[in-house]
Amino acid sequence: PTLATYSHEEIDACWNTPEEDTKSRNHIIDTIQSMRRGEINEHSDDKYCALGLELLYNSESLLAVTRARQAVIDAVLSEQERQWCDNVVDDVRIAVVAHRESMTSQHKAMMVAQGRSTSDATYGSTTETKCTTCTRT
Repeated sequence: PTLATYSHEEIDACWNTPEEDTKSRNHIIDTIQSMRRGEINEHSDDKYCALGLELLYNSESLLAVTRARQAVIDAVLSEQERQWCDNVVDDVRIAVVAHRESMTSQHKAMMVAQGRSTSDATYGSTTETKCTTCTRT
């Protein structure tokens, strides 16, 4: 199917209403608050899902993610400046720089996806675990 084959009703059904957005946002807030109170872990029931919210367990995790994101931004801006000074435009090189700088975050995301406990893969964690798909710890 292509966009042209969808009816207006089908297209509208793909988007959340403002009420649905509010309900979803409130559920995420409830989940984060439950995580921080220690009520949610990998053995919790299906009412809450912390997948993708691991970095919000505590302020240290959030700070570590913020720093990691800023490091990627800084690396990309530095590469762009270098290219600008050399009168070069190399989008592939910029992508490589961004990818290389974000490898730690990618690795931690893979650990979570492989079913590791969130405490093992939480940003800023001092616990070292071995990833089964690469040689990094």
